[in-house]
Amino acid sequence: MDTSVYYPELHEERPLDPESAQAAPAENAGGLELSIVMPCLNEAETLEVCIRKAQGFLKEHNVQGEVLIADNGSTDGSDEIARRMGARLVPVAEKGTAAP
Repeated sequence: MDTSVYYPELHEERPLDPESAQAAPAENAGGLELSIVMPCLNEAETLEVCIRKAQGFLKEHNVQGEVLIADNGSTDGSDEIARRMGARLVPVAEKGTAAP
């Protein structure tokens, strides 16, 4: 399991605190109005389209927001797609769809 969170606006990864499962906040996080969160487990076939649509919504409606991909351990390159598309990637330790 990856132990860092990718911040596209900073072009860097920051460590994930294993005790709180929280990443160090990005400097400009205070300006966010909306986070679009997408759970992900091996969604390489559809992820790029979903991210593009979410980013299009933010731009079309002039909303200061981010697309956050909550990755549940994908092994199909979904994480690389999320990074390439400029989404924030957060690893999720709890396995399974609709995990509590």
